Amino acid sequence: ANGSGSGLSSEAIVPADALKKVYSCLRKGDFKQVEQLLEQFPSATYAVDGQGNTLVHIVAANNGNKRMLKRLAKRGVDVTAVNNNGQTARQIAEKFNYEDFIKTCEQIVEVSASNPEWNAETKVPAPEVPLVI
Repeated sequence: ANGSGSGLSSEAIVPADALKKVYSCLRKGDFKQVEQLLEQFPSATYAVDGQGNTLVHIVAANNGNKRMLKRLAKRGVDVTAVNNNGQTARQIAEKFNYEDFIKTCEQIVEVSASNPEWNAETKVPAPEVPLVI
């Protein structure tokens, strides 16, 4: 990667209402809207809420959609991140028996371990300051 975020400074500023919308759309399963918002505000990919939940945690807790999980992982969300309760998205998904989500988490972790650059083409730059909703 060349230089850190040349010309991306304005992009890192995501309006609070846009962040809230990303979360509410993920909860509702409105993935088309989530995609549009993340295209518009790429750094929102890395948002966390007050409980330390990433977007992947939210998917795990609400619908366990494996397609959205893959999309978020490709964009750079760490599927092994833990929230303030020390839970990974996979552990949350286990509570709801989201088998496909759990399997997909395992696959992403395996791919990442064997090829850390697997999502280099699709990953968006992380903001310097964490975006908290």
